[in-house]
Parts: sequence; C-alpha cells; structure tokens
Amino acid sequence: MPVSLSANGIVYADGTIESTPFSDTKAIFGFGTVGTGTSYLSMNNLVSVFGNVGTDNSTVGTARYNLGAASYGGNRVIFGFGLYDVSGTATNSKAISKFNNLGVYVSESSPSGPTARFGVAAATYGGDKAMFGFGSTGVAPMTYFNNMGDYVSQTNGATNTWGTSSNNNLAAATYGGDKVIFGVYSAGGTPTVNLFSNTGAWVSQNTHSGSNRAQPAAATYGGDKAIFGFGFASTSPMTIFSNLGVYVSETTGVGTARSRLAAAGYGGDKAIFGYGISSTSVNYSLTNLVSNLGIVVGDISGVGTARYALAAASFSL
Repeated sequence: MPVSLSANGIVYADGTIESTPFSDTKAIFGFGTVGTGTSYLSMNNLVSVFGNVGTDNSTVGTARYNLGAASYGGNRVIFGFGLYDVSGTATNSKAISKFNNLGVYVSESSPSGPTARFGVAAATYGGDKAMFGFGSTGVAPMTYFNNMGDYVSQTNGATNTWGTSSNNNLAAATYGGDKVIFGVYSAGGTPTVNLFSNTGAWVSQNTHSGSNRAQPAAATYGGDKAIFGFGFASTSPMTIFSNLGVYVSETTGVGTARSRLAAAGYGGDKAIFGYGISSTSVNYSLTNLVSNLGIVVGDISGVGTARYALAAASFSL
C-alpha cells in the first residue's frame, strides 16, 4: 500500500494515519524583555510542527527575562528562574511556570529549595525530567525537577566537577536521547562543554575547537544530537555535537548575527532558533530553522514581539 509522510505521521493510501512518537512535537518561546526600563514580558509564541511561529499570547506567569526552559513529563514545558521587577529593580527570581501539552499556562510556584538566579540554561534529562544549571551565582548550582515539574533537589558545583564559577553565557540541550550537554562560554575563555548522564549526574568537562562566544542558544536536532547557535559573534556560528556529546563541526555565516536568543526542537527531529538582540542593541523576532541533518536555513521574517533574553522548549500532545 503506498504511503507518504506528513507532520502527523505515516499517511496510508486509504487516508488513515499512523502517528509517530515525535510527529506532533511543537515548541514554545516565552518571556523575555525589549530592553527599555522594566519592560519585562510574560508573553509566549507557539511554534507548529512545521516550524511556523504564532502570534503573541499573554501569559499569567511572572514577567521576567534571562530565564531557562525545558520539557518535562514527556510532553510539557517548565520555565524557571530569571530576573523580574521589584520597585524598578531587576531582582533574582526562582519562579517556576508550568505549561501543559497544548502550550497553555497552568500554574506558577516559587519553591524554597532552589537558588534564585538569572542566566540559567536548562534541558530535559532521563527522558522526562528537567534540570536548570549555572547562572548568576558562584556555586554553579544544578537544580533538578521531576516528571511532574516539581522541584526535587539542588547540587552545587565543586572542584573537579563542573566548577564553581557563576556563568550566564551558556546554553544547554538534550543529546543521546536522554542526556544533557551544557556549553559554557565566556569572553576570552576556551569553549567548554559539561556532559551529564540520564540520571542528571555530571560525567565530564571537555574543551572543543568551536567558536568561543557568549550567550548562544542550543537545541536537540536529528532526534539525538545537539546544536549551539549564534551568540556574541559576527559570524553566526552553528556548532554541532554528536549523540555522544562530542564536537563534530561548525559552520558560519547563515542568519543574522545576534545573541541572547532561544532555541528548541520541533517536528520530532528539527530545531528552531528565534528572537535575540544584535551587538548594536537591535531586537529581533527572526527565526532560523535547522533540518534533521543540522543544515541551517537563512532568516525567516519574525512573528511576535521582537525581544531577547527569552527561553524556549518543546512540547507535544
């Protein structure tokens, strides 16, 4: 029987559809700032299985920026931490905002255990749990959430592990199906990645030959590989890591150079990078799509409010 592929799965000649496990994977970009005064945002934009970005949606959660996001429970999203406004002052947050498998805001809490901070990176580990790492504190905390999106524990970095330095110039993604790679970058430093297992345990720290730049974004592509893109660099670098967390290659020159953007997977095996700010403080709502082979497409005209320091993650039905 003739078959074809669609965003919903395998389509047979009689019109029946056999869904694939990841065919309905979508993404959500959330929160951020436009950079004027205390213009912190609580909006979000949903991304379809085809990589199309939807218009702005109002979110009930705390307006903030410089936060992280990850999938949990196999199909939902958690946004966490960041900076929010307290009487005109940017203040560290530990607000945890949950979104359901339709990309709709569900609830928000501020658990007592985690360290309030900004500039975190986050990713899914173990298939259905989330971890938020590093940020603006000198103990380099890793904060763990279970498959219900609830806080479980926090472990601080130490000598001979992932380190104790504060860092808000990083990004993170899932690789190998259930493990996490944090890419740590800083001006004048050496590009470094920290690998974590499917239990959230630190495995190793490795340097690589890719571009050193601050505040890139990262996402999973091809089902089990990771790509780090853009950041404070004029060449728009896209750095690829294998399903073993090993540096593979880097390309440059595709898409508008910008930093403090966000990225997430969509369509099961592809990735989308979106929004950000230029070195001359121009805000963008542009997106760039990444194929399941890691090929990056040039700029796509943006939808929604141009902003930066937002976060993004995948969700599915």
